[in-house]
Order: sequence, then C-alpha cells, then structure tokens
Amino acid sequence: MKSKRSLRNFSVMLLTALLMSSCASGDPVETTAEVTTEETTAPLTLEQMYPLPEVNYDGRSYDMLVDRTGVWGQDYNDLFMAEDNEADTVGSAAYQRNMKLEATYGMKFTQTDSKNSAQQMYGLYQASDDTFELVQGRAIQLTTQLVSKGAVYDVLTVPGLYIEAPWYDQELNASSTILKHQYILGGQGLASDKTGIFAMIFNKKLAENLQLPNMYEVVSSGKWTIDLMQEYGTLATKDINGDGVLKKGDDAFGLLAEDLFSWFLLVGSEQQIARKDADDVPYFTIASEGAVDAMMRIQKLMYDKNFRHEETLGANDYGTIFGSGRALFMGNAMSTFAGYRDMEEEYGIIPCPKYSEDQETYISTFSPHVARMVSFPRQNKETEFMGTVYDLMNRNGTDTVRAAYYDVLLGAKVARDKQSADMLDLIFDNVVQDIGGTYNWGKVWTTIGKHFGARSESWVSTWESIKEAAETARQSTIEQIKLIPEN
Repeated sequence: MKSKRSLRNFSVMLLTALLMSSCASGDPVETTAEVTTEETTAPLTLEQMYPLPEVNYDGRSYDMLVDRTGVWGQDYNDLFMAEDNEADTVGSAAYQRNMKLEATYGMKFTQTDSKNSAQQMYGLYQASDDTFELVQGRAIQLTTQLVSKGAVYDVLTVPGLYIEAPWYDQELNASSTILKHQYILGGQGLASDKTGIFAMIFNKKLAENLQLPNMYEVVSSGKWTIDLMQEYGTLATKDINGDGVLKKGDDAFGLLAEDLFSWFLLVGSEQQIARKDADDVPYFTIASEGAVDAMMRIQKLMYDKNFRHEETLGANDYGTIFGSGRALFMGNAMSTFAGYRDMEEEYGIIPCPKYSEDQETYISTFSPHVARMVSFPRQNKETEFMGTVYDLMNRNGTDTVRAAYYDVLLGAKVARDKQSADMLDLIFDNVVQDIGGTYNWGKVWTTIGKHFGARSESWVSTWESIKEAAETARQSTIEQIKLIPEN
C-alpha cells in the first residue's frame, strides 16, 4: 500500500504536469486546487532520545563483583577482560568496549571473581561495604539472596539507566517487575544473560537416515509440536547391543534432556509457574487446568523409555552420546551448545516445540540457574555513577559484545548453516521469563525437576505438598518489597 506521503507527492506531480501542459499551449488555466505542503519532523536519533553523558571521572574505578562458577560454557568475560585475547571472542569484544569507555570518560574497570557473588554481596551489604558498583550472578541467586532481603536497588529508579532504550530487552524488563519494582537486569551488550536460554539441536545425519522431513521447514510451518517430537524420537531409539536394556553407554535415544527440561517444555506450552495480575502482583498458575494438562502430556513424553533415556546423565554424557550419533534430539542451554562448536557430528538448532499447532508461536525461556543478571548494591550510594556506566556498557556493547556472542560464537561457529542462524533469531526473539522460576518460591522450580526425576504421576499431589511453603515465600517477597525504601 502506498503511503500518504507518496500519494501527496503523486498529486503534486500530476498538478504540475497539467500546469506545464497548459502553459505550453498558451491557454490560461483556472484552478481552485490548493497545493499544500506538510512540515515533516525528522525522527529523533538515539543520541537525542538518550543523551550521552558529558563527564570525566578523573580515573575513578568502576568495580564489579562477578560470579565465576567454573561450570563449562557458563562463564563469559562479557563485563571485563584485563588483556585483549582474540581467542576469547566475547572477552576481546568486552576489552575493546571498555578501553573505549575508559578513554572517553576517564575511568577504569575492575572485576573481582566470586564462587557465589550474591552470597558474598549480602555479606558486604551487612557490613555496609560499598566497594562494588554492581554484582553479576545467577538470576535465581540474586532474587533469593539479595532481592528478597532488600539488599539491592530498584533499577527503575537508578539514575543514568535508560531502561526503555533498545539496548535492554523490554519483554524481560516487564516480566521482571514485582509491584512495579525491578531488581535484576540484563542487557543487549552482555552475553551472560543469554547463556541460559534453552533450545534444541537435532542430528542431521540421523534425521536423514530416518527419512524425516526437513526440520527447519517443519518448524517454519508451525507443525513442530510435542507430539511430533515424540513421534520422530521414537523412530531413533534403538537397543543397539541387543541386551534388552537401553543404556547410555551403548544405545541410541530420541531425546537427551535433564529432568528439568520438563519446565522448559511447560513454558513452551504457554504455561508458567506464576504470572502477574493487573497490579503487578505475582500469583501461582502452576496448578491451573492448562498447566496440569500440559504437565500430564509432558510426563507422557519424558517417561517414555522408548523415547528418552531412563538413566541420569552426567554433564559430559550429553556431548558423548550426541557426538557419537546416538541421539536424534537434545534439549539444553545455549551455554552447552556453545561448547559443541568443534563437534564433528553435524547438527542444527531449533526451538523447543509448541504444545499444539494451534499455538501462535514458539516460546523459549532461560534457566535462572545458568543465566547471569546484574543488580546494584544498596549500600553503595553513588547511584548515578553505577547506573550511567552500566548503561554505557550496554549501549556500546550491543554491536560488539552481543555481536561477538550471537553473530560470531553462535551464528558462525555453533549454528553451522544459515537456517540454524535464522532459528536463533526465532528463539532469541521469543524469550519469556517465568517469574515463578526466577524466584523459586518454596523451591517450586527445583521441585518440578525432582517430580520428573522420581517419575511421579500426579503433579497436583506434588504441588499440594509444597503449596503452603511456596505461598509463604511468595508473600514474604511481596512484603519485603513493600518495605524497601525508595532509592
């Protein structure tokens, strides 16, 4: 459809042509048509919408306390790197970004590593130690060890943060609030908040041998569902050594996935542990009719010994089995897939399946145990400094650090074809947060994994066993947030 502006231009051109034609014939032209022009206002630039600070910090240090667990694939140098190292793609991008900011604003960055940054920060909070400007840690630890104890700022009130800017995930921001207060934050200029996003990979050769349709086309058609995954996966499961028992060391499987993969399938089915009401108050939905129905279907999938392994797999088992061509599908975090960039077995990346074809889109979420978020310690009163610099890190990291993680590390090295790279766009553009998982009230999130690990049948019974504790913890968080003073 033509724009109004195009139609106006066309009318002016037509009228001009008629006038020129009449002048050429010498005939006078009478017309009552009035040619008007509209003043147009150029759209504001990002610099106009979000002005850059005009400041020199005179060598001031921006100190960060960062969780470094040493778990394979989960630790990224996306905030700081002491020296440039091209072998560390993300770290090198962070180094270049920080050097630019240091030169521009007369400051320097430092980072202190921690095995449990949230726990360590709470100790500093109790001691009124204001050494650090920010803490980066696992989302589930920030919420349970800092937010629930009133030890961090509401990021919506931290000066210098342009929360509504494109270098922040607005969907994540909206889903992170409670009572319209937000205490954890990611950013498009980081990689650590994206490592916990779950997706799936499929073995291309095995899919071809099984004469399965093109998996990318299946996804694009909207037909990639839990039912179809189970149907295809059952074809791949084989007792290779013929001993009558499916074992991880010898046999082939339709799906490799931990017990908590059930929760990712639940969220992918448009169900969640908790949602929020019109007043931004969270409430449990894990026992709703839709959630219970989805749980029952997911149990049928996860308990199917002709589809998924019965044995518990160690961290290295997933790569060993999949890398030897003995699994059709694997469900896992991006941090795990990033470790497979040198795997010889050819695979593709696709989103977790929908509950049914009627569902509008594919939905992804992240593990709060893997994804790293940022909070700002309340004992540090220099809020404008902490907010402004963190904002600059994301503003200047979107095309560097994020690009290094997404376009290079994932797009080129892990996603081995154009179609997988397109699938990443589909996955990353449809990430939601289940606030019930992030806060893990009453350990409801971890209980889901235990429920599936025990092959329990009644989720309603499991929920009833923890419901009181979960409700108490949820209410406690709400009351604590009400007591937190304004910044």
